[in-house]
Amino acid sequence: MKKLTATISVLLVLVMALSAPASAIAIITSDTFSTSAKSADKWVTDRYEPEEFDRSDGKLYLSVGPKGYYKYRSDDKKDKYYALQGKKLPVEMPSSNTWTATVKINIDDNWFSSSDGRRRAEFRVDLVDGDGNTLKNSSPAIALVKGGSGAPVLKYYNPKAQGSWGMANRFVNGDKETEDLTVEEGWHSLLIKANNGVLTYYFDEKKLGNCTLTTKDVYPSYIALNVYNYDRPQMVEWDNVTLYDGSYLIRQLSSEAQDKKDERLESQYEKKRNNWEDKYTEYMFGRNSTDKTVEIDGKTFDTGKWYTQSKLKSTFKISDKDWDKENDELKNILATCPLPVESREKKEMPDSYWDY
Repeated sequence: MKKLTATISVLLVLVMALSAPASAIAIITSDTFSTSAKSADKWVTDRYEPEEFDRSDGKLYLSVGPKGYYKYRSDDKKDKYYALQGKKLPVEMPSSNTWTATVKINIDDNWFSSSDGRRRAEFRVDLVDGDGNTLKNSSPAIALVKGGSGAPVLKYYNPKAQGSWGMANRFVNGDKETEDLTVEEGWHSLLIKANNGVLTYYFDEKKLGNCTLTTKDVYPSYIALNVYNYDRPQMVEWDNVTLYDGSYLIRQLSSEAQDKKDERLESQYEKKRNNWEDKYTEYMFGRNSTDKTVEIDGKTFDTGKWYTQSKLKSTFKISDKDWDKENDELKNILATCPLPVESREKKEMPDSYWDY
């Protein structure tokens, strides 16, 4: 098994569970991606039409594919600008220049697979001034980026330094200490907050960074979701786009709280790995035996057939809170087999199973 080492922190706690509403905070615009959502027809093409923008089971599936490949785009859309494909949702103007935009993204196995190559998904907020005039090159954004065989990382766009994307490989915890950050599999929240011209970026409860704009007169006009088309089909799953009127307070974890969380995650991920091994570790008895069956500890098995570890534990009624003791008991029983015993890992465990 491989243990993935990456540059970003453990992230399983949903921001809703770690947040408290500020005074007068309210939802201005929202889309839960249910089929009955009123905002379903309000989404419009952003830079280039995606292959699919589909709702199913309360989730959004944003796909890119052949229709948006470089060779199929018209000459005026060949620029890389149009390789970022998706849609944007118009939002109502907040009552002040203090607001929070959020979305959830599912970081699935494909983001960690070495065979899936480059990937990029972006969450962006377009800005206007108090009179509704577009602020050019001033759209804050958070991007989840995979460069190839490595793990995904987070980047955020700094509108003040036009064209500049900051690498979010560190975060400040509740003790005001800086820690390394690692991205891990599962659903996570992306947040962009504005307060009197100061933009702050979050990944769950982790503060990625901030920047101060040259003006305090900034309001959201659109929330955009995009996926970069690398000339091959890709899909990203999203949920719960929301714009809040006010500052959505986020409780950052102290070092002690983070350590306790890590301990819980370590135990959960160890159980996850154990279940994987039980499911995909297999044994065969007497591959070349002339006997069709073999008896082990009073149980009969077919020769030349693979049996999963979980099946054998169930057959031998092996059950213990300690998974290592279960395996030791199973090995002791299999050692009594009168025929040769083979074992194999049918499927390699994903690196993400080590990302607690």
